[in-house]
Amino acid sequence: MTLTRYTAWKWVLGLGVCVIAAYFVVPGDAAKDLTYNAVGLFAAILIVVGVRLHRPSSAGGWYLVAGATGCFVLGDVVLNVYDLLDDAAPPSPSVADILYLAGYPLLFAGIFRVTRSSGSRGSRDSWTDAAAVCVGTIGLVWHFLMGPVLVDPVTGLRTTGFDLGKLVTMTYPVLDVGVLSVVSGTILWGRTRRTADQLLVVAVFAMLVADFSFDLLSIRGTFDAAGPVNIGFLLNYVLLAAAALHPSIGRVVDVPGTRARRRIYWLPLAAGIALLSPLILLLDGFSELPFDRPILSATSVIVFSLIALRVWRLFAQVRGQNELLHQQSESLRWALTAQRMLEDDLRHQASHDGLTGLANRGQLRERIDQALARAPSDRFVALCFCDLDEFKAINEGMGHEIGDDLLTVVAKRLNSIIRGTAIVARLGGDEFAVLLDDAERPEDAVAVAERIVSVVRQPFRLADRSITLSCSVGVAVAGPGTTTQALLSEADAAMYEAKSAGKDRMVFFEVAMRSRLLEKTALLNCFPGSLERSEFFLEYQPQFRLSDQALEGFEALIGWRHPTLGMIGPDRFIPLAEESRFILPLGRWILMAACREAAKWPSRAGRPLDVAVNLSSWQLQDPGFLDMVRGALRSSGLAARSLVLEITESVLMDDPAGIAELLREVRRLGVRVAIDDFGTGFSSLSYLRQLPVDILKIDKSFIDPLNDPESEGDAFVATIVRLATDLRLSTVAEGIEHPIQLDALVRLGCRSGQGYLVSPSLGPVAAQNFIEDHRNRNDRRPSVVELVRNV
Repeated sequence: MTLTRYTAWKWVLGLGVCVIAAYFVVPGDAAKDLTYNAVGLFAAILIVVGVRLHRPSSAGGWYLVAGATGCFVLGDVVLNVYDLLDDAAPPSPSVADILYLAGYPLLFAGIFRVTRSSGSRGSRDSWTDAAAVCVGTIGLVWHFLMGPVLVDPVTGLRTTGFDLGKLVTMTYPVLDVGVLSVVSGTILWGRTRRTADQLLVVAVFAMLVADFSFDLLSIRGTFDAAGPVNIGFLLNYVLLAAAALHPSIGRVVDVPGTRARRRIYWLPLAAGIALLSPLILLLDGFSELPFDRPILSATSVIVFSLIALRVWRLFAQVRGQNELLHQQSESLRWALTAQRMLEDDLRHQASHDGLTGLANRGQLRERIDQALARAPSDRFVALCFCDLDEFKAINEGMGHEIGDDLLTVVAKRLNSIIRGTAIVARLGGDEFAVLLDDAERPEDAVAVAERIVSVVRQPFRLADRSITLSCSVGVAVAGPGTTTQALLSEADAAMYEAKSAGKDRMVFFEVAMRSRLLEKTALLNCFPGSLERSEFFLEYQPQFRLSDQALEGFEALIGWRHPTLGMIGPDRFIPLAEESRFILPLGRWILMAACREAAKWPSRAGRPLDVAVNLSSWQLQDPGFLDMVRGALRSSGLAARSLVLEITESVLMDDPAGIAELLREVRRLGVRVAIDDFGTGFSSLSYLRQLPVDILKIDKSFIDPLNDPESEGDAFVATIVRLATDLRLSTVAEGIEHPIQLDALVRLGCRSGQGYLVSPSLGPVAAQNFIEDHRNRNDRRPSVVELVRNV
């Protein structure tokens, strides 16, 4: 076995046992004394070495133990000196007694510090048990050691005079009991199982046994200086050195349950020692041996008082634990109840809408699955898909609180019209659904849908105001093999047909809608990556001043050239782009591309040509909209005055105050604003007067009647032109296709116009050629029709 810092304690323990054995075969008292003192001296030195080697947190305690060992060694040396100088017995007390007694406080404090730092923390119960053990031990010690010291050997009577030697003799067992108290109150009740602590326990126990034997033999006069009692003292030295060298002194190992197991093992020992005094008194009644009844009685009373205190605390602990257990049981019962309530609430929340309490989309799909699975052949499963018309304007114009109240009332009205096992669900936002899982005829679903339109159309009274609302309803009936997703898609498609047909109505799903639904899905799936693949392109429709046919600018129009679907018009994909929010990246691309192209156009009579770009309501709601406009102007180099942003009247009504403030910011940049398709929306003329706009574009629906002199088209256009003049706004007529319309617009005072009569939309190269051709012919001022023919 190699000697290392981890195995040194084994070497010390093995060699120490060999030295102890050699002690009894060494010839001569002088050799024995030298061996005895050498063992003690090396033990003190090795304790210091172990502390320096492993650096435990209890280093101070181990140094105190080393100091106590040194005191004991010096006491032994003094006794050896007495033997060498005078063969007679040393005086009592002697210098050796002083050294021995000085070592006990050091040993007491050292063991206390070592055991506390190792994790042993004596509780009130442990110290009560230790006190009972110590008091019981005092009865035993008094009977065998201290009592005989106080008895005169000649007369057999107790002495009353003061004798310092006897006092010193009585001090040793008292100090031994004190060390026993520390050991029993800390190590034996500790929670650690370190080998170093176990070696320390054995070392202290060996010293206690040796001290008790020494005192007992000394009183009887039979003590032999080289007798077997010295085995205990020598073993104490060896074990202390081995404990200090053991690596475990440098760590604390807390073993769960160790304290409880030690308490079980210690209980019989504590009970046995506590009953020593009562047993000695019991023997007093059956023998004629001398007994010190007052002392033994006193120790018995104290022991049983401590036991009573311990039992009282035990019952208090049991009562407290029972109360705690009862409280925990109640808490557990309430916790289980709360958990069940929470689970029920979570299940309800997972399947219901938080605002209206209706079933949500997930539960609706589950109910449709169940209905389709169990529907008999003579019954129908039908779904009514409802969407509130213009709810967004109400929600944002009147506030979200009014909007939430309105949704709640709508939910109550829908619940009031269903019967049987039908279910009403809110799918999110302003979308609702009514599932009929036991309809006798498809006409029953149509009747329910018409009833839905009717009850929603009735005015709502909220916050002392009357609100008028409508809804669009799509109805789909499941056929053989219809899936849940198919039924939802068909009802959704029918609802959008109702929207397109003018809203405030119901539409029954037809097969033709399926193809439109598939086309819609196909277009939506084509949006991702289309910008990166450069599938979109811009064309530019010229805008002229009608009085002299002078070219003023162009309107940018978007087109989509799909690699497999071919040319797709804006009327097909723009609504889908707005619905899917794809209009945000698409609108950004349109603005950037239009500004770059317009920056290339030559000026007309020293003034740059304008470019008009249409905007979506989603773009105006984008927080980065103004930065996008600034970036487009900066990157292209286009003058802000040359950019015209076109918005519709419906956009203005979404958030009038917010849109007005945003348009003011746009005009501060120098960009002009136009209202597109004017006259087809719902904006009031009084509100229009306050809007920061520059141009009114007259919708084509007002231009078409100008072909018929008998129509009232002139009156409508004249009213719009007069309104624009009063508001100091420019007017642009859209969709001019006949010379009669052009003459009428000039006569009515409309400033500008665009349309096929002037020119169709042109690609970038054709637009450049159109500008050059118009500039070359500007001197002879050709007619508009001639310009078109020459392009």
